[in-house]
Amino acid sequence: MEKDQQNGHKKHVIHSILAHSYLLYFFCFLVGFILDDIFVLQPFDSNFAKPLGLIWMVLSSLFILWAQKTSRNLKIHNISADTFAKGPYKATRIPTHVGLTFLLIGFGIFDNLPFVILTTILSFVITKYTLIKKEEKLLEQKYGEPYAEYKKNVKS
Repeated sequence: MEKDQQNGHKKHVIHSILAHSYLLYFFCFLVGFILDDIFVLQPFDSNFAKPLGLIWMVLSSLFILWAQKTSRNLKIHNISADTFAKGPYKATRIPTHVGLTFLLIGFGIFDNLPFVILTTILSFVITKYTLIKKEEKLLEQKYGEPYAEYKKNVKS
């Protein structure tokens, strides 16, 4: 019973960390949007940028959905490093964050918002080196050696 409570607590903390990382993305997006409103720059040719940004947003949205579906179907019995390396998690340990980053960059390209692009990149870097590190520490405590091996084999 106590182990279930610990795992439930870790799950709650992990979800809290993820929520904070998404809030950071949102805050940085707002800052970028305000800066783009103040300093109106138009670095992209709209004939090229609109379709490229739209395609980028659609593909990154599909990538996020794929990551969410894959993580929802995680089987935690007979766990191994391969348990975690499914779908987009074969290529990166943080596919939802990668997808969100590309989604917002695509929006910045689509709507010609260079500060949104810059603040999105900033939020990705901050999240990756602070909040994701905390999350991965908890996942390593929760799943032990199989997660540590997965972490060694797949870059974030």
